[in-house]
Amino acid sequence: MEQEKYDVAEKIIQRADRYTFSYRLQYLAASCQILLGNEQYGMDLLKDALIEEFAEHTIIFELPAMIIKNPIILSMINYYEKESV
Repeated sequence: MEQEKYDVAEKIIQRADRYTFSYRLQYLAASCQILLGNEQYGMDLLKDALIEEFAEHTIIFELPAMIIKNPIILSMINYYEKESV
């Protein structure tokens, strides 16, 4: 059931990305990829978003708990928070 929700979310994000660019969309795309099991691709998207627009990262905290409990993601956020100052 959850997998189906993430598949639908991925399609919606891809469609939206065709018409506009937003780092918030990139954070959502990264999270969706991670939840779909495409962890490396999701982490790459997340890294790019954190580098380019760290301030938008707070959208991650509105997503399923498994994203914000992931120690690698938290570590990346902490690292790029220091870099963005």
